[in-house]
Amino acid sequence: MTQPNLRKAEDLKGKRLGTARFGGSSHISALIGLEHLGVDLKRDKIILIQTGVDPELEAKAIDAAMLQRVATKVMTSKGFYALLNMNQAKIPYQNTGLAMRRDFAAANSTAVDGVCRAVIEAYGFIFNKENKQAVKESIARNLRLPKVDAAEDFYQEALEELDRKPYPSLEGTRIVIKYVAEQNPKAASIKADDLVDTSWLKKLDGEGFFEKVYGGKF
Repeated sequence: MTQPNLRKAEDLKGKRLGTARFGGSSHISALIGLEHLGVDLKRDKIILIQTGVDPELEAKAIDAAMLQRVATKVMTSKGFYALLNMNQAKIPYQNTGLAMRRDFAAANSTAVDGVCRAVIEAYGFIFNKENKQAVKESIARNLRLPKVDAAEDFYQEALEELDRKPYPSLEGTRIVIKYVAEQNPKAASIKADDLVDTSWLKKLDGEGFFEKVYGGKF
């Protein structure tokens, strides 16, 4: 999201880009987004600022910021410009995921299997339009929204950004490691292949569990 007058990637040169927290997802996604746009933080002298992004953008203390769908909708209605939608651009990016030690997984296979099944069933529940009201009620309750209707944008965000088949992205993980290593050199030795394990998902997929959860329409 940029100031109204910044409409092209090159307009970001020499400007101030806000991120919620250094090392966080908004920071890493900002670096990935800049690379996708063909601009470079150092080469193009873009200043990265850790700040409260929404109010600072509106106050013109920063020129651009990484925002989520709901905040983007609000800022667009105020005249700010959505320069890049990372979801629509299909940029490989591993954001969140289930993580555990391999020795724990090996010693607690029943628990891991149960968690994987529960996550997929939750995805199936969310994507089933008949459950829309229940999903919105859950979102409103957990985000402490004033009313259920206020959860509509968050519900739409879930439909847009959740993968129906929640396999971790090996390519996306490699990209994230690349940028994390720039902040912490120790991360350079990490191999994406050592982090990504799809064995449980492949097992469930082979059982036809995905199709069962999605009512045979997967």
